[in-house]
Amino acid sequence: ALGDAKGKNWTLGCIYLIGHCLSWSGWLVLQAPVLKTYPARLSFTSYQCFFGIIQFLVIAAFVERDPQAWLVHFGY
Repeated sequence: ALGDAKGKNWTLGCIYLIGHCLSWSGWLVLQAPVLKTYPARLSFTSYQCFFGIIQFLVIAAFVERDPQAWLVHFGY
């Protein structure tokens, strides 16, 4: 189950890992035709990173709702 006592679910983890590998390889295949029509590779990479961080922040805001968890701690 998703909430088992030890926090380990190898089946779900393997499914996520395989899904990640497939989606990443699909993204790399889709980049080739985009770069043929849009040859500015640096700005394309910048757009990719920008929208990736926006996606990460939106997902992270829904996953971690405790504002104390977002504070930076310096180990003391």
